[in-house]
Amino acid sequence: MAGRAGTRGGSTVLVCYQPAETPTESLPEMPLMDLLRRALGVGAVSLVLLTAPLVVVPRPIVEGILGQSPIGDDVWIRLFGAGGVALGLIHVLIIRKLEDLWWWCWAFVVFHGSASLISLSHAAIGMPAGSAAWPWWLFGGAAAVLTSLYLVGLAKAGQEKPFA
Repeated sequence: MAGRAGTRGGSTVLVCYQPAETPTESLPEMPLMDLLRRALGVGAVSLVLLTAPLVVVPRPIVEGILGQSPIGDDVWIRLFGAGGVALGLIHVLIIRKLEDLWWWCWAFVVFHGSASLISLSHAAIGMPAGSAAWPWWLFGGAAAVLTSLYLVGLAKAGQEKPFA
């Protein structure tokens, strides 16, 4: 068939392009960002599980379980709970598109790092009379651990898939 495009497989349909060659070597898959993905998962679950009850029953949790001094208006605790649930859901959204949005985790480093610093400082030097310090130490330590996991995960993600 000179001067015309060839046909494929005896078909009468003319083909003007060549079929793609099957690669002989498979390309190596991009390494998964496992540490960052797991840290985000732990952060999401812990935020939702620990802050959702604050929306529903803030006073028994804060005064009874956590041993804090009596609170006046509990609306700020409910707002903190709603914010924690929303932040946990944002963790999940980032997990779903982690390969493209991994660098958004810097916002969690800022949040958990500052929460850790504020909580640990409050436990060390700013406790009101009649309040237990253990919840602040626990929250500050957990936030510091999450901050560290995010930083290590971000460092690894930056090597696997550079920002630029």
